[in-house]
Amino acid sequence: MTKRSFILSVVAVGMFSLVARSAGAALSETQKQEIRNVFTDQTIKITEENETVAVDFPEVTVQEEGAGKKKVDAYRLDLKKAGSFNGMPQYKYVTVSPLRLKSLVYSRLGFWFPSVVTEAGSFAEEASVVPALGYESGRKMQITDLRLIDEEEGVSNEFLSASKISSFVQSKENGGGADYFSVFKGENIVISLALGNLRIPGFVSVNDMKNAVLKPGQKVPMLADNINGSLKTSVITLEVPMLSTVVNFRIDSEGRSVLNEEENTIDVVSLFRLRDVNSEGMLSDLPLNSFDLKFWVKGIDRQKYEKFLDEQQSNMSILIEDKAGPDEMSADSDGDEAEPVEVSEENWRSLLIGKDVKYKFSVLFDRGSINGKGRLEIRKDDVLNVMKFEVVNFDVLSPDTGKACRERQAKNPSALPLRCPSGGFLDSLRPYLDVGKRVKNSKGETVDEFIVRQSGAESTINGKPLTTGVPSVPSAYMGL
Repeated sequence: MTKRSFILSVVAVGMFSLVARSAGAALSETQKQEIRNVFTDQTIKITEENETVAVDFPEVTVQEEGAGKKKVDAYRLDLKKAGSFNGMPQYKYVTVSPLRLKSLVYSRLGFWFPSVVTEAGSFAEEASVVPALGYESGRKMQITDLRLIDEEEGVSNEFLSASKISSFVQSKENGGGADYFSVFKGENIVISLALGNLRIPGFVSVNDMKNAVLKPGQKVPMLADNINGSLKTSVITLEVPMLSTVVNFRIDSEGRSVLNEEENTIDVVSLFRLRDVNSEGMLSDLPLNSFDLKFWVKGIDRQKYEKFLDEQQSNMSILIEDKAGPDEMSADSDGDEAEPVEVSEENWRSLLIGKDVKYKFSVLFDRGSINGKGRLEIRKDDVLNVMKFEVVNFDVLSPDTGKACRERQAKNPSALPLRCPSGGFLDSLRPYLDVGKRVKNSKGETVDEFIVRQSGAESTINGKPLTTGVPSVPSAYMGL
């Protein structure tokens, strides 16, 4: 090889390497679309500046009825390549822009509060995304001194404040899926309601998934071999000045779903606890201390459940597209829908038909209790609820203050009988009470048993047709 040929070869190789690097760095239209999808915003502009992918979110305008246009100002996120996740390119961004925070708040609350104004002492967000999967593989976010204000029709109303809100998400590769862990915390939260205020000194929500399934369009995995979730709060205070009522309580809930690999089915267990309940004012005569509810169901078909989740995800996507029009564009929803999507009763039943949903509950008062268990038999067009529970100290919990009144009217019927006073919150059970079967426990307290059968065809309590409304707590809890 001559000297001239050698030099030309070196130049050619150098030029080829430069072109190859440039081609490798350039994003294709497919990759740009994937970035738009991961932020669920089709209006963003994507450009490349050296090794940075600039994502520009345009100004968003909303036309309110009888008012001028409100807007979420334009802002920018800079994405930098950060290795890969499950073989797919991963990008990371860091921002402290208050405009990003306003956009996040608007995406979640703008449907209900189109005039929402967001104020905060500080905001910081650091996140990793995998556009090809539409997945958020990591996140750290912290907000201090948050205030959300509704400025509707010229009136400012602060409806939420918090001294600190933080979230943390971590993913680890596991085969073609991931092990997913998230924590969401809040401190000194005040929510202003129509009748009063809800004060939450603190809460912690944890979600832990093992071998989660990653599907395009699901920023957060929805299916995994093992899922554990929990919510714990400090003592919450509900203040209702109009009713001179204050209620204190603490929430402690847990949920778990586990895959049965041999049968390819899912078992679900859920536990909800209401603790440290204390009431003042109008509810002080109901000395409730705690309420526990646990339900579990075994053998849910995993394939049907996965199909159900896919349909729900599809419904969310359609809803977002429907809500975003040319004159009323959605802000970056960051994976959340513009309007809540309700899980239809028919869809849930399709998963649970033929399954027994078992439950048990316990309600503890100062001087008595209610303890029971039962099962829900899910049918194609109906739900059968069979429940058995015991009331300890029935007459103490719910004194029959109307007994004397009823006896007087029985002896001296009147053309215009007076309405006798109610016997308390258990009064609807009194017609089904069989005092002849009443027993006493080791403490000398009375114990009364009730057997409830509820269905669309017939409902009875202790064999008597149901004529008054007796709620089925487990049915209401599950939305069935």
